[in-house]
Amino acid sequence: MGAISAVRTTEGIDATRLIKKMVALQLHRGSELFGVSTSKEHVITSSLDEFSKLKNSNSAIAYNLMKIDNWDEPQPVRSNGLSYIIECDYAEFYSSPTGFLKFLHGDPYECLRKIITKWDGQYAVAVLKGEEIYAARDPVGLKPLYYAYSNGIDALASEKKALWGIGLTSAFSFPPGHVWRLGENSPSPVMEINSQKRFVQRTDKVMSKLTELLEEAVYERTHRLDRIGICFSGGVDSAIITILLSKFDIEAQAFIVGMEDSPEIESACEAAEMLGVKAIVSEYSLDDVDNMLHKCIWRIEDYNIVKLGIAIPFSWCASSAFKTGFRHVISGQGADELFCGYHKFLRVLREKGRKSLELATLESVREAYKTSFQVVEQTVAPEKVKILHPFADLNLIIFGLAIPSNMKVQGPYDILRKRILRDAGLRLGLPEEIVRRHKKAIQYSTGVDKGISMVAKRKHLKTREYVRKIFEESFKTIMGESEM
Repeated sequence: MGAISAVRTTEGIDATRLIKKMVALQLHRGSELFGVSTSKEHVITSSLDEFSKLKNSNSAIAYNLMKIDNWDEPQPVRSNGLSYIIECDYAEFYSSPTGFLKFLHGDPYECLRKIITKWDGQYAVAVLKGEEIYAARDPVGLKPLYYAYSNGIDALASEKKALWGIGLTSAFSFPPGHVWRLGENSPSPVMEINSQKRFVQRTDKVMSKLTELLEEAVYERTHRLDRIGICFSGGVDSAIITILLSKFDIEAQAFIVGMEDSPEIESACEAAEMLGVKAIVSEYSLDDVDNMLHKCIWRIEDYNIVKLGIAIPFSWCASSAFKTGFRHVISGQGADELFCGYHKFLRVLREKGRKSLELATLESVREAYKTSFQVVEQTVAPEKVKILHPFADLNLIIFGLAIPSNMKVQGPYDILRKRILRDAGLRLGLPEEIVRRHKKAIQYSTGVDKGISMVAKRKHLKTREYVRKIFEESFKTIMGESEM
């Protein structure tokens, strides 16, 4: 695991000077080894100072390494004049960065297009051939990747701050399932998540296929591991993952986090006990919220309160996992988008009907990379932990979008929602008490949303004013006060 940086320049601008700044701004994603490739040189080093010795070049790609798995290797990998980086937590057909070379025969642009159409997983890729750079992102958008271009500079990075730091203040999230040749106007679509034709099947047949896909999604992401932590809330999503993990030969442990005296912690502990999984509970104070708020604003590069309410609990969970010796965690993120778990879906159904509900579901799934997945990855990675998302499995998403909405939401006042997923949980052996439990979103169930507001109140500021103030203070040196 680590961070990608890539720059292509014109007008005599030295790309190596820029790429050193980009790598330095992503040190929290990896500082064990640094790699850089240009059309002239290839260097793997433990010292970032070595970048200053590079010859001037118009193109460069670089990587920060944080070694978590045995297959995490120094990158870029260079062979026969081609250099590439694959930032990957999991992908079908993937074994290691070196092994990825066999998928890059021929034109890099066409190779990346082919990979996107065939690979499900969590990955971002950058390829350097001569002075041309190509990039791609997985179809769901599970690994963060951003791009920008201005004044003779085209660049991309795992985090926006690396782009801001070289003067590219208008950075965009790289669209999932797209390919980009730096120098072109913008990334081009290869594979996008679209609405699926609704099928007419008996509920038991739908549940049978759904449970099969859920089991495959969990197994594919965990079968190479000896142990994994579960970001456990006691709700149906994390409970399904827990009961599926119990079928495999892998040590699993539930990590439960929340504010001090949160009633949801007790119910999560009860759910873990029902499922027979050991739980580690961590409770946090307002001071802890304030400290993590500063860290998460730096990590996710945003002052959106909802996103921060998601980021903080996942940071705590990853930190707790790392301290206990776990380097991988698994989450239920993506289930609410796919199976209509959010309360907002009821409002759509009441006001606009089922057709609009199905369109809102599709939009929620397609936008999850912005609202959830890249937020979670960016806040977990600095804790030296990889996070896996089985509910973001592409086959599961395609099947889930084809499930009629009346199997997910019974009516405009259905307080439970996610009906077909809950029924699948029963089929898998979950206790009725867990399956029928009404649970709030993570920012509310952990008490973090309220905690952020209380911290701001202590500073005599409104919540939005306080988080924006932290954002501006965090990034004013990088972006310049005039750009904030």
